[in-house]
Amino acid sequence: MNLYTKIFVTALIPLIIIISISFIQIDHVINNQIKNFYKKELKDKSIISNKINETIKQIYVNLNIISSVYEVKDAFRFNDNDLLTIWGKKFLDSQKMIFFVDLNAVVLSRAHDEFKFSDTLINKDFYKILKTNGVLHKIDYIDNTLCLIIGKKVLQYGKSVGFILIAQELKSNFLENLENGTLFNLSVKKNIDINKIEKIEDILIYNSLLDKDIEATKKLREFLFFSLLSLVIFLSILLFIIIKKHLKPYIKLTEILSSFSNNKISLIQLRKDVKQIYKTNVMHEINSIAKAIQSMAIQVQKDKIKLERLSQIDQLTQVYNRRKIDSIFSLKFEEARRYNTIFSIIILDIDYFKAINDKYGHDMGDKVLVEFARVLRTNIRVTDYIARFGGEEFLIVCTRTNAAECKKLCEKLRDKIRNININGLKISSSFGYVEYDSNFTSKDHMFKIADNFLYEAKNSGRDCIKG
Repeated sequence: MNLYTKIFVTALIPLIIIISISFIQIDHVINNQIKNFYKKELKDKSIISNKINETIKQIYVNLNIISSVYEVKDAFRFNDNDLLTIWGKKFLDSQKMIFFVDLNAVVLSRAHDEFKFSDTLINKDFYKILKTNGVLHKIDYIDNTLCLIIGKKVLQYGKSVGFILIAQELKSNFLENLENGTLFNLSVKKNIDINKIEKIEDILIYNSLLDKDIEATKKLREFLFFSLLSLVIFLSILLFIIIKKHLKPYIKLTEILSSFSNNKISLIQLRKDVKQIYKTNVMHEINSIAKAIQSMAIQVQKDKIKLERLSQIDQLTQVYNRRKIDSIFSLKFEEARRYNTIFSIIILDIDYFKAINDKYGHDMGDKVLVEFARVLRTNIRVTDYIARFGGEEFLIVCTRTNAAECKKLCEKLRDKIRNININGLKISSSFGYVEYDSNFTSKDHMFKIADNFLYEAKNSGRDCIKG
């Protein structure tokens, strides 16, 4: 193997290693971001399940209350439609139906439709189950509406006098309540086999708003891979053609690439060294290759920084996310414990944020979050750190700041927040702050103290500071 071929191989191998290392790093960052997307989806599914369980729990509570009322029991005995309707309406909302049925499967009253009664449920499968077992928990159609039907037998003096059924309609309003505050758009499956359905979650279709982000992230990874692969092929051909004539500059370039592949220099140092080569060989073909490698290194570094930022920044508010602030908090806590330095943290959130979302919609809620974060970001010191910790809650880590200074910062921020005006909407915020103390056993302990102060601020009427 001649010298220029040896040099070509020597230059090519480190180049491939550089690209491979860069791709592995990029792939690692992207995979972490995708995992975070999936974790968010799992968390939101859990939120939806909890809302469903709360709805079912409330139905059972209402059912037990209605069935225990003596007037209701008497109304069953005397077929008092009006009294049953009155009691049913006390527990009725726009998404529910309440039925009172006698022992012969005749509907004595519909609380949601007081003028429709005396029809029969005798042929309904769910009524047969209710009559046999005395209780019912089933998804089925009633009055041509898909519902979660929960029912029980009503007893008076130990004898059955009838049945009460509460049907939760599985319509769009109910689905909107479930998906509220999550990244899912919910819909109901078509062509449902009722006999195979055991719970509400079995009929739901979870349409995630993150699917586009996940797909875009995967496409970015593919683009970067093919871009880097194209660069490898291009540079390999170019090196092979011109290296024999320009031996000395290639040897130097090989040494630089070899150093980088052996982790002796960083990507930044690689850029500097390569830049020096094409500056000292202006009329040499090596100049083109060096510039190409320089451009590749810059692009890889930019992509790496972009992906690292993507994994650290909350995309809506453009402040740090919980993952990033947690690492900063851990570092400051350890520094304070080891070197006896001081720092403080502030936990704050937007008062009545849920009411803003409910009244004005999530687009307005997002605008409030963005403006709220901007005001915080522009009114803290450059040495402080701010992150969206979750929902409308934010965390600020204040370096070299004692409790008194931290309180002043809280007061400043509170005044700035009071001046926020978004299309006539004014907002306020509650604050909890605490200074580092050597008695804290962990950063979680410190965070808990600040969170308790935030809770105290909210219980004190909101728009106030506790610490």
